[in-house]
Amino acid sequence: MTFKIPTTVVGFVLFNVFVLVMNLFDRDVYIALKDIAFAIPLPSGAIWSMAFGDIFVCYVMLSVFMEIIRQASGDISQPGTHMIALAVFVISLNEFLLIKSFGHSYFFIFLLAALIDFVVTWLSTIIRARRDVRLTGGGGMNQ
Repeated sequence: MTFKIPTTVVGFVLFNVFVLVMNLFDRDVYIALKDIAFAIPLPSGAIWSMAFGDIFVCYVMLSVFMEIIRQASGDISQPGTHMIALAVFVISLNEFLLIKSFGHSYFFIFLLAALIDFVVTWLSTIIRARRDVRLTGGGGMNQ
């Protein structure tokens, strides 16, 4: 059976690697997330800067958007996809609640994205299955 990996898995792995590296270098993860990743001067004279945490939040938003588009296309309905999305959410919830390095708003936003990812994959499959039953005339023994 082949299945597509939910897009939140990449963010989950990247964030865990980030936390691991910060812990190896004995840096506080929350402070490292607030470090400026880049700064670009704008024509108005303002300087637009993004911290590493801001980049992570942007990735999470794009990840959820891509997952919704993938689900809307109708080509993902394998149980493996749902199991991975649920596993990412459950592991993320455990990390958020039990590991100090994950207990901040940046990871909480990811946790919500993982929940949305799981619910979207689950609901799209249910909606697709109902539509298939109506189109094929299924519906039980009373037909």
